Amino acid sequence: MHPKNRPTIIHQSGEKHFQELKAAYKKSDIKADCRAYLDNIEKVYEWADFVIARSGALTVSEFSAAGIPSLLVPFPFAVDNHQFYNAKYLSDKKAARLIIQEEFTADLLSGLLQEMTRKKCLIMAKAALENVATKPEEVIFQACERLIKK
Repeated sequence: MHPKNRPTIIHQSGEKHFQELKAAYKKSDIKADCRAYLDNIEKVYEWADFVIARSGALTVSEFSAAGIPSLLVPFPFAVDNHQFYNAKYLSDKKAARLIIQEEFTADLLSGLLQEMTRKKCLIMAKAALENVATKPEEVIFQACERLIKK
């Protein structure tokens, strides 16, 4: 890929793999802003055009609320495979792409990133925003009301 077309990368790794990650990017001569943790995640969300992440409930909720198109790779050992179902929800709504970890390869990711046009990102972002509960207090009330009536 021509250098001017390369994406700008912010890669959060957690503390455990941070040094290894930085070394891998440096060895490959790929410019990336590697961080163990992201302190101002809302600023990163404002900046990001596309995010690759696991699919915990909070992550999926944040992506919907912020209108962030994403590639979700569920943690395969999550209790009751809940990360898969979180990712599937956004994927079914066309707000995210879902790839299970055993199929997640460098070739697959490279191909997907090359096909992600600005237009596709905007369509996914719109789909993410359309799936936000605009009045969460009403949703909570209705859920409680239904439980009581059962």
